Amino acid sequence: MGTTLTIDYPNGLKNILTAMTYYSKPALIAIAGCSCSGKSFLAKALNEASPATILPLDNFFRDIDDPALPRDKNNRHLFEAPESYWKDQYLAAAVALLTGKTVILPTYDLATNKRLPTTGQTVSPNTTIVAEGLYAITFLSALSAPVLKVFLDTDLEICLNRRIARDVPRWNITAEKVREIFFAKVLPYYQMFIAKQKSLADIVIKE
Repeated sequence: MGTTLTIDYPNGLKNILTAMTYYSKPALIAIAGCSCSGKSFLAKALNEASPATILPLDNFFRDIDDPALPRDKNNRHLFEAPESYWKDQYLAAAVALLTGKTVILPTYDLATNKRLPTTGQTVSPNTTIVAEGLYAITFLSALSAPVLKVFLDTDLEICLNRRIARDVPRWNITAEKVREIFFAKVLPYYQMFIAKQKSLADIVIKE
């Protein structure tokens, strides 16, 4: 699109749909942002506005016992780093959808931090493919196909509060533990890697 358009959240969906009219079909949208910035929510909203195939990056996590899964200085596993994902598999799935092929997404079990051996969700190609995840912009920029790059510049306090609301009941942990994880693991990688995608985006949505 040439220049970055920065808009508020209520107008984000409308502007994305308008921008898509300039892209040949099938069109690919990459949505990136901090953990709990609203990536999945926006992807679902786009699908409701105009039927699309959603390609979530979180399905492509590495297993917890994968030697390539990064660790911090205290030997704790990191799931916020770019190397935490099977990037090549994610790109291959995007290319397959763009070329009209059906894709079977891997199923990643958050309780065990491992990919399940069972067959995952089957997704079919569509006129619009919405790829969402922490590094969707960075990863999909490697493709030769045009990509509409959307970055969710959500206030980090909002992201933290959403993560508390999600993780306290999900993992039966305290809000303080969620805050500890957020500031020790989530925030540093957001600042080092994820936030840099903002400068690559065609559309930045602020909340």
